[in-house]
Amino acid sequence: MTSPTAGQPPESRGPISYMARNGVAANLLMLFILIAGLFALGGLVQEVFPEISMDQVNISVAYPGATPDEIEESIVLKIEEQISGVEGLEQIRSTAAEGRGSVLAELRLGEDLSRALDDIKAQIDRIETFPTGAERPEVSEVTTRQSVIRLVLYGDVPERTLKELAYRAEDALSALPVVSYVETTGVRDYEISIEVPLRRLQALGLTLGDVANAVRGGSLDLSAGSIDTRDEEVRIRTTGQNYTQQDFEEIIVLSRADGTVVRLGDIADVRDGFRDVDLIGRYRGQPAAYVEIFRTADEKVLEIVDAVERHLEEEVVPSLPAGVGLEIWNNDADVLQSRLGLLVKNGFLGLTLVLLALALFLEIRLALWVAVGIAVSFVGTF
Repeated sequence: MTSPTAGQPPESRGPISYMARNGVAANLLMLFILIAGLFALGGLVQEVFPEISMDQVNISVAYPGATPDEIEESIVLKIEEQISGVEGLEQIRSTAAEGRGSVLAELRLGEDLSRALDDIKAQIDRIETFPTGAERPEVSEVTTRQSVIRLVLYGDVPERTLKELAYRAEDALSALPVVSYVETTGVRDYEISIEVPLRRLQALGLTLGDVANAVRGGSLDLSAGSIDTRDEEVRIRTTGQNYTQQDFEEIIVLSRADGTVVRLGDIADVRDGFRDVDLIGRYRGQPAAYVEIFRTADEKVLEIVDAVERHLEEEVVPSLPAGVGLEIWNNDADVLQSRLGLLVKNGFLGLTLVLLALALFLEIRLALWVAVGIAVSFVGTF
């Protein structure tokens, strides 16, 4: 006795067999892949070069006027001792320079950088013996930050005017929602210089050290301890750092019992200028300052460039004074668009060649569906 299905191949089972018997389901799946792929395409990260985490954390502390030896003893060694117990550290490297100390903590391969960063910040916050003149520590992850677009401001105007215009452009661009980091370069740092003639010091019975101590004590941000409440610990800090020429001129250098007060501006020549360094920026033969916009994390190059160019055209350029120009010196969006254009061109050319090759050996309809399948597969990868 033979089975009714004798001589017939057994019925195939599986997703491919199911799709072959149900064309509507296959078409719906293809449509879903196309829609999902095109929707995800808008969320892809756009970058010319990949952002690489260095598995390093940098701790930087500014201490204006301090020597490298003072920086090492009062800042660097304390930071090294405090963070040495953080789990996952491979090595610690430090640098003490005039006015600033930095400590670079390198993690072992595979360690959780976010956790280590939080642990290091917590350890740094516990240090309460930094010098009174030291600024607040800056703790940050070391990454390969990528430049997106670089602007140049130039013109035959005073250095201070050019720098203030660059900072104004930096603030305006930093306020854009798609921009997270902007930096001004090619300009000298501000510096307050104080010169006291010797005859004036001798007339008042003062020394240069007395004046330096008065300036140091009259221009600083000072920690005043903390107050413990039921729910939290509140830190108290007085902010008295001076930044302008007028503020420094008002510092009291000498006070007598009869009420006589001698201020720094009465005996010293205070000048608000720039640090004397070998830095010259020129563009088209004129003084120049540079404003650079960076991308971080998942920010998109093309969105940043579009927003920056629109803001420059509508807000920044019309507000520039006569004699000052602004140009885009470097734009990574051009490189990215060139690469994307080459990718699309090569993809279309390759798909066309595949379609022609299949059409020579298969039916046109079958060749067309194979080409469509290749295109859907690429879209599905997004």
